[in-house]
Amino acid sequence: PSGGLEIVTAPRALTEHIETFKNWTIDSDYYAWNAGKCGMHIHMDSRAFTKLTLGKFIMFVNADSNADFIRKLAGRHPLRDEQARSYCAAEHQPAMENASKALKGKSLSRYYMVNTTCLRPSEASRLGVQYVGERSFNTIELRVFRASLKKARLLAQIEFTHAAVMFCRVASMRDLNEQGFLTWLKSTDNRYPHLADWYGIRRRAGAKNAAPVAATTADSE
Repeated sequence: PSGGLEIVTAPRALTEHIETFKNWTIDSDYYAWNAGKCGMHIHMDSRAFTKLTLGKFIMFVNADSNADFIRKLAGRHPLRDEQARSYCAAEHQPAMENASKALKGKSLSRYYMVNTTCLRPSEASRLGVQYVGERSFNTIELRVFRASLKKARLLAQIEFTHAAVMFCRVASMRDLNEQGFLTWLKSTDNRYPHLADWYGIRRRAGAKNAAPVAATTADSE
């Protein structure tokens, strides 16, 4: 399309997403990275979250101190890139003090890195965020990613989304940072091989997904 290619997922198992995108034959006429407005939007089933996990997830993605770490994979971040501020803005930093404040201070606009406007009333209430009623998918959407047609980045972005939720389930609030996440990622027995390769983490020999994939992290149109 003349405006560039945007990708929006529906909730599926991680293995299904990886298999689908690995086998995707990308049309040479497509472009996305330099379109200036295209994103990779990943929708997660809201049942993957509790109030605490969602609050920590919002904190992890939005923390000013994590901006460069997340931008390395996302390709954009509203605290660093003007273009991103229109499509995936950052939450106010005072709300990042704890999980409860992150939920109470959550923006009612969908144009934020973590979008909670797709929830139905009962699910919004369960998760402690305000009901907006814009859509009724019962999903939490991660919008921070810049659209890319490079499979190495696509697969790592998908794995990051799943991994970030799992990390936030178990991490303390003081560990919601780059060091805490990468330390946790090293302990996952190569469950996220493309993400590990992206961040240069050596895979444990003999474990599942132990063989690294040959990939480039460069992007173009």
